[in-house]
Amino acid sequence: PATTNLSNVYLIPYTNLSNRYGIYLRPNIWTSMNRFNIIGDYRIAHFPQYSWGLGGDAPEWDESLIDSDYVRFYQTVLINVYHHWYAGAGYALDYHYNIEESEYEGEGHLSRYEEVGSSTTSSGITLNFVYDSRSNAINPPRGAYLLLTWRWNDESLGSSFTNQAIFLESRKYFPLSKSRSHILALRAYYWTMLKGE
Repeated sequence: PATTNLSNVYLIPYTNLSNRYGIYLRPNIWTSMNRFNIIGDYRIAHFPQYSWGLGGDAPEWDESLIDSDYVRFYQTVLINVYHHWYAGAGYALDYHYNIEESEYEGEGHLSRYEEVGSSTTSSGITLNFVYDSRSNAINPPRGAYLLLTWRWNDESLGSSFTNQAIFLESRKYFPLSKSRSHILALRAYYWTMLKGE
Protein backbone atom coordinates (compact mmCIF):
# COMPACT_ATOMS: atom_id res chain seq x y z
CA PRO A 1 0.00 0.00 0.00
CA ALA A 2 2.89 2.42 0.56
CA THR A 3 4.10 2.09 -3.02
CA THR A 4 1.11 0.90 -5.07
CA ASN A 5 -2.32 2.47 -5.56
CA LEU A 6 -5.41 0.53 -4.54
CA SER A 7 -6.93 -1.47 -7.40
CA ASN A 8 -10.70 -1.82 -7.64
CA VAL A 9 -13.41 -3.41 -9.74
CA TYR A 10 -16.93 -2.01 -9.92
CA LEU A 11 -19.77 -4.35 -10.81
CA ILE A 12 -22.95 -2.30 -11.15
CA PRO A 13 -26.24 -3.97 -12.11
CA TYR A 14 -29.11 -1.48 -12.35
CA THR A 15 -32.74 -1.09 -13.24
CA ASN A 16 -35.47 1.50 -12.76
CA LEU A 17 -37.94 -1.43 -12.40
CA SER A 18 -39.51 -0.39 -15.69
CA ASN A 19 -37.73 -0.10 -19.04
CA ARG A 20 -34.12 0.72 -18.08
CA TYR A 21 -31.70 -2.00 -17.11
CA GLY A 22 -28.10 -2.97 -17.59
CA ILE A 23 -24.86 -4.07 -16.05
CA TYR A 24 -21.52 -2.26 -15.86
CA LEU A 25 -18.11 -3.76 -15.11
CA ARG A 26 -15.30 -1.27 -14.50
CA PRO A 27 -11.88 -2.61 -13.46
CA ASN A 28 -9.07 -0.22 -12.49
CA ILE A 29 -5.98 -2.36 -11.91
CA TRP A 30 -2.60 -1.06 -10.72
CA THR A 31 0.53 -3.17 -11.04
CA SER A 32 3.37 -3.10 -8.52
CA MET A 33 4.92 0.32 -7.91
CA ASN A 34 2.21 1.87 -10.16
CA ARG A 35 4.19 0.92 -13.23
CA PHE A 36 1.05 0.15 -15.25
CA ASN A 37 -2.61 1.12 -14.87
CA ILE A 38 -5.07 -1.14 -16.72
CA ILE A 39 -8.53 0.38 -17.04
CA GLY A 40 -11.67 -1.13 -18.52
CA ASP A 41 -15.27 -0.06 -18.98
CA TYR A 42 -17.67 -2.77 -20.17
CA ARG A 43 -21.42 -2.20 -20.39
CA ILE A 44 -24.56 -3.88 -21.65
CA ALA A 45 -27.67 -1.75 -21.29
CA HIS A 46 -31.18 -0.96 -22.45
CA PHE A 47 -31.46 2.76 -21.89
CA PRO A 48 -34.33 4.78 -23.40
CA GLN A 49 -33.99 8.51 -22.90
CA TYR A 50 -35.56 11.75 -24.05
CA SER A 51 -33.68 13.93 -26.50
CA TRP A 52 -34.08 17.47 -27.77
CA GLY A 53 -31.53 17.08 -30.57
CA LEU A 54 -28.11 18.66 -30.80
CA GLY A 55 -27.40 22.09 -29.38
CA GLY A 56 -28.42 23.87 -26.23
CA ASP A 57 -31.27 26.08 -27.44
CA ALA A 58 -33.83 23.46 -28.52
CA PRO A 59 -37.44 24.27 -27.61
CA GLU A 60 -39.21 22.14 -25.02
CA TRP A 61 -41.78 20.87 -27.56
CA ASP A 62 -38.99 19.37 -29.74
CA GLU A 63 -38.51 16.34 -27.51
CA SER A 64 -38.61 12.71 -28.56
CA LEU A 65 -37.92 9.37 -26.90
CA ILE A 66 -34.93 7.51 -28.30
CA ASP A 67 -34.85 3.86 -27.32
CA SER A 68 -31.89 1.56 -27.95
CA ASP A 69 -29.77 -1.28 -26.67
CA TYR A 70 -26.12 -0.58 -25.99
CA VAL A 71 -22.81 -2.41 -25.70
CA ARG A 72 -19.60 -0.68 -24.63
CA PHE A 73 -16.09 -2.13 -24.56
CA TYR A 74 -13.28 0.24 -23.54
CA GLN A 75 -9.81 -1.03 -22.69
CA THR A 76 -6.84 1.20 -21.88
CA VAL A 77 -3.30 0.45 -20.72
CA LEU A 78 -1.29 3.29 -19.21
CA ILE A 79 2.40 3.28 -18.33
CA ASN A 80 4.01 5.52 -15.74
CA VAL A 81 6.25 8.03 -17.52
CA TYR A 82 7.16 10.31 -14.61
CA HIS A 83 5.99 10.48 -11.00
CA HIS A 84 2.15 10.79 -11.25
CA TRP A 85 2.11 11.14 -15.07
CA TYR A 86 0.91 8.29 -17.32
CA ALA A 87 0.52 7.78 -21.04
CA GLY A 88 -0.97 4.95 -23.03
CA ALA A 89 -3.27 3.68 -25.72
CA GLY A 90 -6.58 1.91 -25.82
CA TYR A 91 -9.48 0.66 -27.87
CA ALA A 92 -13.05 1.98 -27.57
CA LEU A 93 -16.23 0.44 -28.94
CA ASP A 94 -19.74 1.87 -28.61
CA TYR A 95 -22.46 -0.16 -30.32
CA HIS A 96 -26.06 1.07 -30.26
CA TYR A 97 -28.65 -1.24 -31.82
CA ASN A 98 -32.43 -1.63 -31.98
CA ILE A 99 -32.58 2.17 -32.23
CA GLU A 100 -36.13 3.51 -32.37
CA GLU A 101 -37.59 6.99 -31.93
CA SER A 102 -41.10 7.76 -30.69
CA GLU A 103 -43.20 10.42 -28.94
CA TYR A 104 -42.32 13.29 -31.27
CA GLU A 105 -44.24 15.97 -33.15
CA GLY A 106 -43.53 16.50 -36.83
CA GLU A 107 -40.10 15.33 -37.92
CA GLY A 108 -38.11 13.16 -35.51
CA HIS A 109 -34.47 13.79 -34.66
CA LEU A 110 -33.10 10.60 -36.19
CA SER A 111 -34.72 11.28 -39.58
CA ARG A 112 -32.50 14.39 -39.86
CA TYR A 113 -29.44 12.16 -40.16
CA GLU A 114 -29.45 10.19 -43.40
CA GLU A 115 -26.93 7.55 -42.33
CA VAL A 116 -28.50 6.55 -38.99
CA GLY A 117 -30.42 3.32 -39.25
CA SER A 118 -31.39 0.83 -36.57
CA SER A 119 -27.78 0.54 -35.36
CA THR A 120 -24.59 2.55 -35.20
CA THR A 121 -21.03 1.70 -34.23
CA SER A 122 -18.19 3.86 -32.97
CA SER A 123 -14.99 1.83 -33.04
CA GLY A 124 -11.57 3.36 -32.64
CA ILE A 125 -8.28 3.75 -30.89
CA THR A 126 -7.49 6.19 -28.11
CA LEU A 127 -4.35 7.97 -26.98
CA ASN A 128 -4.47 8.92 -23.30
CA PHE A 129 -2.47 11.22 -21.06
CA VAL A 130 -3.21 11.13 -17.33
CA TYR A 131 -2.07 12.88 -14.17
CA ASP A 132 -3.26 10.96 -11.10
CA SER A 133 -2.02 11.85 -7.61
CA ARG A 134 -4.81 9.97 -5.82
CA SER A 135 -3.76 6.96 -3.76
CA ASN A 136 -7.31 5.62 -3.68
CA ALA A 137 -9.65 6.21 -6.62
CA ILE A 138 -12.69 4.90 -4.70
CA ASN A 139 -12.43 7.33 -1.79
CA PRO A 140 -9.57 9.78 -2.41
CA PRO A 141 -8.58 11.71 0.73
CA ARG A 142 -6.76 14.31 -1.40
CA GLY A 143 -5.06 14.68 -4.73
CA ALA A 144 -6.00 15.42 -8.30
CA TYR A 145 -6.85 13.64 -11.52
CA LEU A 146 -6.51 14.97 -15.06
CA LEU A 147 -7.35 12.96 -18.18
CA LEU A 148 -6.85 13.93 -21.82
CA THR A 149 -8.11 11.41 -24.39
CA TRP A 150 -7.91 11.68 -28.17
CA ARG A 151 -10.16 9.16 -29.95
CA TRP A 152 -10.02 8.22 -33.61
CA ASN A 153 -12.97 6.20 -34.94
CA ASP A 154 -12.47 4.81 -38.41
CA GLU A 155 -14.60 2.83 -40.81
CA SER A 156 -11.69 0.40 -41.32
CA LEU A 157 -12.08 -0.52 -37.62
CA GLY A 158 -15.81 -1.19 -38.03
CA SER A 159 -17.04 2.30 -37.18
CA SER A 160 -20.15 3.65 -38.93
CA PHE A 161 -18.41 7.00 -39.39
CA THR A 162 -14.84 8.24 -39.43
CA ASN A 163 -14.22 10.98 -36.89
CA GLN A 164 -11.91 12.32 -34.22
CA ALA A 165 -12.89 13.53 -30.77
CA ILE A 166 -11.15 14.85 -27.69
CA PHE A 167 -12.20 14.39 -24.08
CA LEU A 168 -10.76 16.33 -21.13
CA GLU A 169 -11.67 15.61 -17.51
CA SER A 170 -10.36 17.07 -14.26
CA ARG A 171 -11.02 16.22 -10.62
CA LYS A 172 -9.64 17.83 -7.48
CA TYR A 173 -10.10 16.69 -3.88
CA PHE A 174 -9.77 18.99 -0.89
CA PRO A 175 -9.75 17.64 2.71
CA LEU A 176 -11.94 19.85 4.91
CA SER A 177 -10.94 18.34 8.25
CA LYS A 178 -7.86 16.66 9.70
CA SER A 179 -9.85 14.51 12.11
CA ARG A 180 -12.77 13.46 9.85
CA SER A 181 -13.02 12.32 6.28
CA HIS A 182 -14.90 15.34 4.99
CA ILE A 183 -13.81 15.95 1.40
CA LEU A 184 -14.80 18.61 -1.10
CA ALA A 185 -14.55 17.13 -4.60
CA LEU A 186 -14.74 19.19 -7.78
CA ARG A 187 -15.13 17.68 -11.23
CA ALA A 188 -15.32 19.15 -14.72
CA TYR A 189 -15.13 17.71 -18.22
CA TYR A 190 -15.19 18.81 -21.84
CA TRP A 191 -15.89 16.71 -24.93
CA THR A 192 -15.96 17.78 -28.57
CA MET A 193 -15.63 16.44 -32.07
CA LEU A 194 -12.49 17.64 -33.84
CA LYS A 195 -13.46 16.52 -37.34
CA GLY A 196 -15.52 13.97 -39.19
CA GLU A 197 -19.12 12.82 -39.05
